[in-house]
Amino acid sequence: MYRVWLHKGLEPVSDNPLPGQLALFSVTALCKPDPERLKTLRAEAILCHKCDLRKTCKQVVLGEGKVDRPLIAFVGEAPGINEDAQGLPLVGTAGDLLNRMIQAMQLKREDMYFVNTVGCHPPDRSPTREEVASCREWFIGQLRFIQPQMLVALGAAAANVLLESKKPEALTKLRGSWHEWQGLPLRVTFSPAHLHRNPLDKAYAWVDLQEVLKRLKLQAT
Repeated sequence: MYRVWLHKGLEPVSDNPLPGQLALFSVTALCKPDPERLKTLRAEAILCHKCDLRKTCKQVVLGEGKVDRPLIAFVGEAPGINEDAQGLPLVGTAGDLLNRMIQAMQLKREDMYFVNTVGCHPPDRSPTREEVASCREWFIGQLRFIQPQMLVALGAAAANVLLESKKPEALTKLRGSWHEWQGLPLRVTFSPAHLHRNPLDKAYAWVDLQEVLKRLKLQAT
């Protein structure tokens, strides 16, 4: 059995939500996942029109996977064209590569959770800071209600959102060490899309995933 992260109380963390947004809370403050509240959150997120991304995307792409303490929550930056078409995160060519990486770790996709920092596909660009802020309650809410045991940020953009970097840090600086996100261990590696374009970096990504496996084994003891 993997260690359950138990914390008493429900303490708010420092945050400045936009008008109309929910106050954010520490993920580890909850003692168990809350799938019913997750369903409500997802239903509300589908109706969101806080930013202009909803006007151009085909559909809202929310998280997918195990909703009861997944071993790992893989966090990407934003849905791409394939995700927008299928309504699922981290699919298509990049998703296939991520699946092979998970299989190489001898883990199962159904034990993971996959989510992006924003739910709508930005047309041929990265989401702006304002768009990320608009989607923050849906993104953080999903993590809060599923209680992942660990997070893996796929790319610098996702990592900087999780770490709330005032000045975006490069992937070279974020990789190679453990970070913490609201009490949970966080590792940073390359995005599958980057690895598809730059296959030589797969060896470095595998080093990152080996450290994730080591941490999971420690938590299991």
